[in-house]
Amino acid sequence: MENFFERAKQKVQGLTNKPSQDDSATAHEAIQSAYNDATGEEKQQLQDFEQKLDQ
Repeated sequence: MENFFERAKQKVQGLTNKPSQDDSATAHEAIQSAYNDATGEEKQQLQDFEQKLDQ
């Protein structure tokens, strides 16, 4: 089974400073997919990733 947390983390880290809308949407989808199965610490990191995307 794929680790959704790691996938989301890689998507966010792979983005440039100004990601395209498609890149941002893909990263947001990965974060949302990972959130359901994440531990408490991972959920906090996913929230941090989303904040980075929204900046």
